[in-house]
Amino acid sequence: MGQAVVGKFQPCNMNIQHPTLRFMHRWIAMTLIPRDDARIVRNDELRILYAMVKKIKILPVISMIKQQLENFKMSGHITFMSLVTRIASKIGALDNQNVVYISTPRVEI
Repeated sequence: MGQAVVGKFQPCNMNIQHPTLRFMHRWIAMTLIPRDDARIVRNDELRILYAMVKKIKILPVISMIKQQLENFKMSGHITFMSLVTRIASKIGALDNQNVVYISTPRVEI
């Protein structure tokens, strides 16, 4: 999903020549649209990088939601914060999923 594949070639992070853009891609792939393999460059990430370079205002929310919905299809433990848990349960994404809740109390300021 959202992955740029041309033939057998998969664009990866090391193909980005500019070191700042390579770092920004790594940051996007690890925090904004997280996944296991942050080396592969996806179309959504390229759009965000292009917007950064051209100073265009964009909303990456659609890409983030697509990625989160893809994560719900994965198996294994899923940890959430309370707001995300409420949203995920309302859309039915937690049905038949193994959800681990954090039992330690959180600090409120």
